[in-house]
Amino acid sequence: MTAHDVRAVIEPASHLVGMPPIFDPADSFEAVRQGDLEVRLARNEVEVAAAQRLRYCVFYEEMAALPTADMAASSSDFDDFDRVCDHLLVIDLSTGAVVGTYRLIRR
Repeated sequence: MTAHDVRAVIEPASHLVGMPPIFDPADSFEAVRQGDLEVRLARNEVEVAAAQRLRYCVFYEEMAALPTADMAASSSDFDDFDRVCDHLLVIDLSTGAVVGTYRLIRR
């Protein structure tokens, strides 16, 4: 699997259960679109899980980092920072795939 195969529409990962709310729609951050790409914050656990799967593809499959057993079993890169970060996504609107991600630590 490559980073381009990861889709935003996946099942929520078990390690996200009980995570604080991801995104408050009342926040003023709006999606930015350019052609078929959209940049915005993840809105729910399913989208965070897609970002974590993309991170896994890049770090562990493409760059050969060594995942923990839990990460390998779920094909997801996750850690304690996920609970305190907003997850910025780049979504290819033509496919629905999350093609880029970055974590922003909340203050």
